[in-house]
Amino acid sequence: SLAEVLFTFPLAKGRSLVVLRDDAHYVRSVVNELGLLSLTSEDIWSVLFNDVAKSVQAGTAGGGDRKSNRKSIRMEVDQSTFVQCMMRILSGTGKIKQHSSSEWTEFSPEDTLKNFYLSFDLAQSKQVALNQLMCGLTLLCGGKKSNKLVFAFGLFGGDDSGKNSKKKASMTNTDFFHFFRSFLIVMFSCCNQSLSLSADAVTQYISDTAKEVANDVMAYWKAKKVDKVKFENFSEWYNEGGYETAPWLELLDLKKWVLADQTPAQQQQAQQQQTQPQQQQTQPQHQQETIQLPMTPAHAKSSGVSCFTPGLTPGHEAIKALLASPKIQANGSSPNCPPAPPDDDPLF
Repeated sequence: SLAEVLFTFPLAKGRSLVVLRDDAHYVRSVVNELGLLSLTSEDIWSVLFNDVAKSVQAGTAGGGDRKSNRKSIRMEVDQSTFVQCMMRILSGTGKIKQHSSSEWTEFSPEDTLKNFYLSFDLAQSKQVALNQLMCGLTLLCGGKKSNKLVFAFGLFGGDDSGKNSKKKASMTNTDFFHFFRSFLIVMFSCCNQSLSLSADAVTQYISDTAKEVANDVMAYWKAKKVDKVKFENFSEWYNEGGYETAPWLELLDLKKWVLADQTPAQQQQAQQQQTQPQQQQTQPQHQQETIQLPMTPAHAKSSGVSCFTPGLTPGHEAIKALLASPKIQANGSSPNCPPAPPDDDPLF
């Protein structure tokens, strides 16, 4: 049954995130149509950061606020600029497809990206921090969970230069809140469960859970008298029990849900499609077992970017329309939902 429950993940205040087989099928179709399985987060970010920066700076040249939208990991971007930049990236890969299946007649790459953006515009200000968008997009890209986490950590925790920094990144409670919230926004937006909840409820589920997990990370290291939480600290927290507090981070591995409803032969074929383009590249690949800090620009405490305010909710249509596709209504979750699969990609 398409309404079959694949995984149930615990959230804050006794709530749960339920992933159906239909959700897995849906997301797999989206990433295949966009060609995202063949792209890593680094592939997209290396182009997106500079492309958005040029567009933003061109806009401020006409009298906009230069201080708040200088070239920065946290620079705010409007929907049109984000969608245009992403379409240039995806079109350039040669992997993006026009939909041919009658099952997904409403699919449109542009609509997908527009609704992806709207799900992050919690204040409906038509401006969203680029690092949060990229963090959420990481979930839909190819690559290992561990590599995605180290990359996303760099989006919030380090310098703002756009170049690799010798100074190790560290994150605050607020940084961790936005880090976790960005992943959860995409997870909820891709699940039928969000259709049975109000927009206020979805936002509350996400914000309560992001806040609880962020507090847990910081409390763990405060007890050890560590003020600056670096990636190796985050890894230790996760491996020492954080995986029970935030088991939904396993969904960063697309094999855990995007490929969950495939046969072994289909999984092998998809994995080959994911790895072959990477083997043809001349750039060094992020496939080492030992986690290293990413060669990406990272978060600086720049002014002009508003923090999340509890109570702000994404538009109802943004939640329902994300990824612009018809969905099968869930029949409700089972009390015997299968647990998340064991982690085969631990953080070191």
